[in-house]
Amino acid sequence: MFHAAVKGAVPTQRIDPCNLLFDFYCIVADPALWPNEKFDPTARSGPAGMRLVTLKAVSGPGDDGEPVMTFMLPEED
Repeated sequence: MFHAAVKGAVPTQRIDPCNLLFDFYCIVADPALWPNEKFDPTARSGPAGMRLVTLKAVSGPGDDGEPVMTFMLPEED
């Protein structure tokens, strides 16, 4: 889904050139919601447990200066 977000196929929110928030639908068995999950009222016809999940993608240097992509919860640094 990150690839689709970068290509512009799914909605994104660019925080800055190296940080991107993107949403995707996920089916989860656990009824509890995480802070980065919500039920999308426009997707009510989907399977049980389907929710809209938001993740943050951060690009930057790794330990040895190599390019690294990190995926995390939106409130994480």
